[in-house]
Amino acid sequence: MGGGTAHPHSVTRPASAPEPERPFSQEVGRDPGRLRIGFSTASPIGQPVDLDCVRAVQEAAKLLESLGHQVEEAAPEIDGLALARCYLTMYYGQTAATVAEACRLGGVDESAFELDTRALAMFGRSLTAGEYVASRKRWNDFLRAMGRFH
Repeated sequence: MGGGTAHPHSVTRPASAPEPERPFSQEVGRDPGRLRIGFSTASPIGQPVDLDCVRAVQEAAKLLESLGHQVEEAAPEIDGLALARCYLTMYYGQTAATVAEACRLGGVDESAFELDTRALAMFGRSLTAGEYVASRKRWNDFLRAMGRFH
């Protein structure tokens, strides 16, 4: 956003992708040309990655390189753990809202839902509106970071 003052709604405005040049259905079967492909074998939340998974990604990268694509190890500059926390906050909040709406519209109480769903709704009800909004704003930051990366 440069060095000036950010628009007051810019932090809540979701990121958007540019319009495609042609319908995606016209892309099927087209030669993609030489692609620039980034990959990572690291966990975005700092956890160990199974060696079989690492090898599979490395083999896929080698195959893509052998097909003439530019392949390099790269990852977006995001805090994966913070992204996961934001996602879960929004997911729990959405589950709580959806269960409440289903109970209201269906004339049932929460006992009509599976235990897992009731637990997720309970987590969602424990959150404040401020926590949900903060996560939503941060989510948009992650979307923008992914857009810059891609």
